[in-house]
Amino acid sequence: MVTIVEILTGTWIIAIEYFSHAWWCIAVGFIVAGIFSEFISRDTFLRLLGSGRWYAYVTATAAGALLGVCSCAILPLFAGIRRRGAGIGPAVTFLIAGPSINPVGVLLTMGLLNVGLGIARIIGAVLIAIAVGIVVDLVFGKEEQEEAQKVRKVRRMKPKVVVSFVSRMKKAMTYTWDYIKEILWLIVVGVFVAALLRTVLPPVWIESTMGSTGLTAYLLAAFIGIPLFVIPPVEIPLAATFLALGMSPGAALVFLLAAPTISIATLMVVVRVLKWKRTLVYALGVYGFSILLGVLFFPILLEFTTAGTAVGGNLYGEYHDIILLGLLAVAVIGAYIAHKRSMKDIEEEKATISPTI
Repeated sequence: MVTIVEILTGTWIIAIEYFSHAWWCIAVGFIVAGIFSEFISRDTFLRLLGSGRWYAYVTATAAGALLGVCSCAILPLFAGIRRRGAGIGPAVTFLIAGPSINPVGVLLTMGLLNVGLGIARIIGAVLIAIAVGIVVDLVFGKEEQEEAQKVRKVRRMKPKVVVSFVSRMKKAMTYTWDYIKEILWLIVVGVFVAALLRTVLPPVWIESTMGSTGLTAYLLAAFIGIPLFVIPPVEIPLAATFLALGMSPGAALVFLLAAPTISIATLMVVVRVLKWKRTLVYALGVYGFSILLGVLFFPILLEFTTAGTAVGGNLYGEYHDIILLGLLAVAVIGAYIAHKRSMKDIEEEKATISPTI
């Protein structure tokens, strides 16, 4: 019989393992969110992501995918773009697309599991991100329009001033610290809850409950991602383990689609940003569409997908660091370019209103 001490010890070890993989992702996510808040104007967000038009969802999907961040790093970015005026539908699409279509995660899925499963994950994640974003926008569209009008009023009240790039970077770090105080503790709590559940969950349960191709297996595969809080360094090897233990390919796809976006830590942050009614629609949307796509894709996956072997972990780590460093560099360079353009716009505006001699 497992003692409480053994459970707590196992929980601590798993939690530390999570953080050893995720701390760099979390740090970069908070820094980039702060830079976004300072250097990307609210007008830009309102123009690209503030509406429910088709291009807002395409932009949100592409932005989330190209960032190459995991579910840890996407949370502060999601909170940041939401504060800057992104519409609720495109913001939700961005939140789902980030960890689900993470280029590194997709590559590792293909290498560690199967190319067919990796392709199915890309297609499924894009469909889920856009579909759930549209559903949330349809349900809460009227409330969203009222909130957007308030945001625009606040924006018009702020005067334009000339400040240095260094001063703006300092302000960006202030935003970063605000995000850390608001969100980090939620992630920490979620990780420890996930580690506890992984410690007490019997491995044999996977084979007996998710080894079939029935609807029950898919329902459980989607649900298990909620308490586990699997991040890209963990979710794909874990899926490989599940497949090796007898999980069906369709259930594995459902797990990979749902796990990054409806984990307990993610939902805790989303509730803070969107409130509970919108979060409920978001979670049910991801849950339902993941199961539906698992059912639709299963006949194909049965032909082309087999359990992989535990390879590619070091390769993932190398690419992951490179992508995160690249993201940080692009954010700083982009911030500098945005600063120069904004200063130029201010100078041109002053020139047009200054009295002629």
